[in-house]
Amino acid sequence: RIDGEYLYGRGACDMKAGLACMLQAFIDTAKEESRLKGRLKLFFVTDEETSNLGLRSYISEYGEKDRLSAKRNYALIGEPTDLNVCNSHYGVERYWINVHGVSAHSSKPELGVNAISGAAAIVDSLSGYHKELRSRVTEWGSPSCAVTMIEGGEKQNSIAAHARVFIDRRTVPGEKAEDVKKEVEAWLDERTDLRGCTCDTELFFTFGSGLLPSGNSFLSAIMEEAGQEKAEVFPAGCEQGIMLS
Repeated sequence: RIDGEYLYGRGACDMKAGLACMLQAFIDTAKEESRLKGRLKLFFVTDEETSNLGLRSYISEYGEKDRLSAKRNYALIGEPTDLNVCNSHYGVERYWINVHGVSAHSSKPELGVNAISGAAAIVDSLSGYHKELRSRVTEWGSPSCAVTMIEGGEKQNSIAAHARVFIDRRTVPGEKAEDVKKEVEAWLDERTDLRGCTCDTELFFTFGSGLLPSGNSFLSAIMEEAGQEKAEVFPAGCEQGIMLS
């Protein structure tokens, strides 16, 4: 809904407002075409938070052409940064933790091993993991871990043989996907009482962090134009890491 000068609704800020700003900037720049040295492209995707197929497809088809047709190529990524210039962003590793127990009739729960109890233990243990991550202070902030979904059970009168927990592990520049997975698995193995259950970790989604060095000439020019002394970190994910890879 629109209330005066404000638009309310899902995606109003991220990214309907951002798209509107970029479109207007594109139109304004086109009016000064004679001063533009090079080509200006607008590229919008719809899967930035899921699969990144849009950007990967563009890079695959046009990336090499862009590199060969210009001495320099730059990209500005729109994100809700409070208009601050950011040169880095967080990544994310998402996993399903599959918990395995033993089924039994609910009238005799002692004959089974309840996977839901094991999942609950994991949720509780991961809160400690999150606190430990927050203690790792870097110049880009601290990593994090959050449980965002939990599923389990087969029927009302049966001890659950299976359950699973979904976690969202945010990474900062410098962390590697393979190291993060090993760390999560080690925490579950060494720091978690699974209450008789076993578990395995299944990768659902991986999205690397990004970092553009502070000495980059394009970044310096943008910072000067914005009147900003130091670039900030965007504390969420975006596609900069893919562009830099």
